[in-house]
Amino acid sequence: MSTKLLKQFLNNHLHELIGFSYALSGKMQQCEDIVADSILAYSFDKGKVTFDETRNRNLLRDISKLIFGRYLSKKDLPIEEKSQEEDAKDRFFLLSDFERAICFLRHRMSLDIAEISHIIDMSSYEVISALSNSRYFLTGSELEKSNEESL
Repeated sequence: MSTKLLKQFLNNHLHELIGFSYALSGKMQQCEDIVADSILAYSFDKGKVTFDETRNRNLLRDISKLIFGRYLSKKDLPIEEKSQEEDAKDRFFLLSDFERAICFLRHRMSLDIAEISHIIDMSSYEVISALSNSRYFLTGSELEKSNEESL
């Protein structure tokens, strides 16, 4: 693997990968370890020549898939359900693992539905549904409160 190309890829995308991992776990130390493990696993699996400028989006998608899988493998339960707590500050972390992953990949990494489907191993319809449900969960009750206040 060319050190120069790896450094360039990491300079361009490390913040997104760390952010994705943090969106899943909420713990900085854990997310740094998962990202480092995923990048190493990818580079060992794919060989030396995979980090090049023309394949950055595919690399980002493939490493994100490894990060998601690694995160789920470290958890006892594969899917965590939404809590009914109403703390607005931490509302994002009340979403399920899948919903947090999908929201981050779509809105922070600007991946399309097909790419997200590949990373999460869900159908496009399931991804769209999760995005819609998450949007409603994150903004729905706030909209209801503002409507009640205006009445």
